[in-house]
Amino acid sequence: MADDPLDTQATHLGMIFGGGGGSEAAPATLTFDYQGARLTVPYLHFGADERFDVIRGWFVHQMTPTCLVFVSAGHQFTLSGIRWAGYRENGNVSLGTLSAHHLVGGDQSTHAQNGLAVTGLQSHMDALQHWTAFTAATYKSITDEHGFVEHLEAVVETTEDVTWTQGDAEMRLTSTWQTDNSQPGFHVNEWAVLQSTFTSPRPVDDHMHEHEKIRRLLVILYGADIPFRRHEIQDERYYPRTGDGHVYSRSGRSLYASRTFRERSRPPVENATFQKCVGRLASIGSEGLARWGSEFEIWKRVIHPAAAIFGRERAMLEDRVISLSMCLEAAGQILGRKDGEEATYKTGRHPETMATYVYRCLSSLDVDWSDVADSNVGIARAVANNYRQIKHYDASDDFPAGEETFLVSQVAAATVRLLVANIVVPSGDLAQNWQSVVGDAFQWFKSHELRIEASGAFVSTLSSK
Repeated sequence: MADDPLDTQATHLGMIFGGGGGSEAAPATLTFDYQGARLTVPYLHFGADERFDVIRGWFVHQMTPTCLVFVSAGHQFTLSGIRWAGYRENGNVSLGTLSAHHLVGGDQSTHAQNGLAVTGLQSHMDALQHWTAFTAATYKSITDEHGFVEHLEAVVETTEDVTWTQGDAEMRLTSTWQTDNSQPGFHVNEWAVLQSTFTSPRPVDDHMHEHEKIRRLLVILYGADIPFRRHEIQDERYYPRTGDGHVYSRSGRSLYASRTFRERSRPPVENATFQKCVGRLASIGSEGLARWGSEFEIWKRVIHPAAAIFGRERAMLEDRVISLSMCLEAAGQILGRKDGEEATYKTGRHPETMATYVYRCLSSLDVDWSDVADSNVGIARAVANNYRQIKHYDASDDFPAGEETFLVSQVAAATVRLLVANIVVPSGDLAQNWQSVVGDAFQWFKSHELRIEASGAFVSTLSSK
């Protein structure tokens, strides 16, 4: 059966099996939207014989099955994590709708009756190939005595990987490849993939939880959305077998998850984004990835809003400032006291302010902001003032100037990305490459002809010339 990703615009007509001891069968259509797989099942609402009793119960009494197998002329899938999604009566003929949390290529109903649990999962993400620099193919040109190429020798194999422990999972980044026979000649497609393995079967969401941690790291390091593209189950029980039970392929079964299905249709990451990565795998290594996993809970109030806003390409400026300021506020409290922060204090038993937390973040980095600001105190005040004027109704008569909000968002974004670099490499080696991260911010300050005074106010650079 075909096991390829399905078009979100296509409708597949087939039969469903299972749901009531495995005896129910009914025609159905399978469609995909941005929330995953949906089954539409016709049935008779009144006066039907017992064949429709169970199916009618799915919708009228919301007694949904745990899993179903869908078979069409070109596809066979097992749907698990099924949820009731409503029904519509049209006379005596009704249409019921079910949604599925997960969908697996092939008939895997034996393993999915009580929820989909697997020992291994593999994910494909944009930027993994660039970030890891892994390759599975090597080439060697053989020349004659005149230096002309006579033939080409190619070796394709998986030779590079990085492994680390993340919670209860063993994680792995590795290269993978597949021959492409769709056109004449010899063609090989290669990727870098992220794998998770548990010692015993665990719900797919447990795997996705660990994969999501690495995706969020990439989103922040690149400062852009890095979508999941595909998932495959890596589990001995799910590998395709012959009639006598012999495993004939270890390529894994395709998995479609409702939580990531919409990401498949997003545009690919642009090449220009690849040049703005704070740090690639070679600079982080397995130790940095293990540290990221162990520190994730501590820094989650920084990581989650940062990944959410960097993953929204067209987020409003005010949204960016709010989210990134939340990151800086949390990070400042985690980092603790820094020399010179008294300049940002207010009077009272708890003198720390929003500017104090921003100042702590700036002071933990070696970035030289002197081209665009008088001091770190001034930047901290500017960020805090902008954040307060956006968030609080009584802080100002109006929103701050758009160009000031834009520049604050640039400073906050660069600072958050460099702070995350320091999580995975505490020595600061990654953050020392700050010029490439803050370069855009410097250029925007220059083009807007503005800089930040020690008071936190934005002033024109033209007046000083």
